[in-house]
Amino acid sequence: MKSSGLAESPLFQKKDTDTRIPSAPSSNHATMPPDNHDVVIEYIRQAVRHTGKEAGTYRITREEKRALLEICYSFRLGGIRTSENEITRIAINYLIHDHKSNPKDSVLERVIEAIHQ
Repeated sequence: MKSSGLAESPLFQKKDTDTRIPSAPSSNHATMPPDNHDVVIEYIRQAVRHTGKEAGTYRITREEKRALLEICYSFRLGGIRTSENEITRIAINYLIHDHKSNPKDSVLERVIEAIHQ
């Protein structure tokens, strides 16, 4: 099977100027029981099942756009039809749920702090 090219995408390659947060997860994320993953997945599934009615415009980089298209394509190769919009809504709902559950130690909190250092 042909590679989807995700590994070659600049979004998935570490650069010398990379300022990402270290990959070690916080203690509560590392010990999250599997049941909790199911709860999060169900929360996101229910949110994304409902058609969004509000319009939003967000600027993304060419690499981010390409990565979204590659993800959609790889799912399509596996027989699952998805869209950039669906993937974006999954990501947004994951961040919202994580932030509500762990306001001071959420992925969103940690990344925003790292961006503004």
